[in-house]
Amino acid sequence: MKRLHFFLFVAAMASFLVGCRKPVEVSFGVQSQTIAAEGGTYTVELKSNGDWNIGTTTEWLAVSPTSGNGDATLTLVAQPNATQEVRSAEIQATTKDNTASMTVTQEFVPNTHPEGHYLTITPTEVEMPYMGGNTTIDLECDEEWMADASINWVRLDRTVGNGNEQLTLTVMENTLFTSRQAEIKFVSASDCSVILVVNQEGAPDPHYLEVNPRELTFLKEGGSDQFTVETDEDWQVACDCNWVTLSTEGGTGNGTVMVTVEPNDIYVARQARVKVSSRNLDKTVFVTQEPGENPYMATVDPDYIYIDSPYGGVRSITITSNCEWTIEVPSWITLQTTAGSNNATLEFIVGYNNLFTTRTDSILVKRNGVTMARTIIEQVGRENILSVDVTELTMPTEGGAQYFHVTANQSWVARPEAEWIQCYPSEGTGDAEVMVKATEWHGTEMREAVITIWGEYGSVVTILVRQYP
Repeated sequence: MKRLHFFLFVAAMASFLVGCRKPVEVSFGVQSQTIAAEGGTYTVELKSNGDWNIGTTTEWLAVSPTSGNGDATLTLVAQPNATQEVRSAEIQATTKDNTASMTVTQEFVPNTHPEGHYLTITPTEVEMPYMGGNTTIDLECDEEWMADASINWVRLDRTVGNGNEQLTLTVMENTLFTSRQAEIKFVSASDCSVILVVNQEGAPDPHYLEVNPRELTFLKEGGSDQFTVETDEDWQVACDCNWVTLSTEGGTGNGTVMVTVEPNDIYVARQARVKVSSRNLDKTVFVTQEPGENPYMATVDPDYIYIDSPYGGVRSITITSNCEWTIEVPSWITLQTTAGSNNATLEFIVGYNNLFTTRTDSILVKRNGVTMARTIIEQVGRENILSVDVTELTMPTEGGAQYFHVTANQSWVARPEAEWIQCYPSEGTGDAEVMVKATEWHGTEMREAVITIWGEYGSVVTILVRQYP
């Protein structure tokens, strides 16, 4: 009867531990982001304690990376907004348990026409399917005009005219698997101007990847089971746990992967992830195993600690156990003892995180080298600082110099996109005053260029430089 009670207790504990799985959370550092009309590159922080994927609702905004695990810095690259109206997009981050979203809004630069003249087109932005096609553009103008349609996959039936016109726009088939964008600039005799943006979706990518089943479940004794892979290209497979063995590292086309699981000699259920990758596609097979019957057990409280300061500090864990145990910690944690038995409360010191990214590791409670319990510990990195005190500079016609101030806690490089401006210094570390010099301008129209400042750890800021005749 005592043995029966013991097994009932084991089953209850296993059910409790499985039911208390920490959900995979995800959130953005900001709920909204405003982007300048000329577009550019921006960064957004994402926080998560597991796998996540990114999705967007528009083609004018690219996000990378689109998937990952744990905290990350996302890079947003926006195309210029020539639509003559504010536009917005939603970015969604999803995990198997939760979804977070943020809104990106892009401004626009209103057309400025010389008094008494006008030039407008309707619509100002066109969406086309990958197979191409025709559409009409209504142009209204009170004088002569011309259109710069130098993109080889876009055609206008007329590129010059006088007064109002209804134009036919022809877009060729897109044989690429990625979307593309073109801009057609219309200019009138008095320098009124407007831009038509043409967006075309990419051709359907015939590449596919499917795995079945998506989850394999094993008893405590372990054993073998398999899943199938269906794809039209090469694929690779890997697992994140050493108690799982795979029959292959990959293949070409359809195939089968045999998964062999060792007996579970610990008192808790466990899970592994088998990742199958083929070009730009990933699939995950979850491998779960019930708790073993090892009479030795240990639990640790809490099972997750978040350190919200890069300077670290002192924390503690409480171990509940019926046996001897050892403690294994990462190099950035100092523990007062590395071994003990039965119940204990241990203090440890978290060191300074000199990285600009969050770091995550585990404190492991082991017996004879086998992990019985763990505490996941996560610590934020030091702040990634890179900013400038201006977003625009106006240079005199005769040339000259202007200044901007860089505030940073890292190395940086400043690069203009045009030869008529130079930065002094063009690189540095930490805060600095930067001089921007421009040559004399003999043209009849305003010219502009962008100075991009890249930080050592991925941050990017830009300054728009204008020079008027």
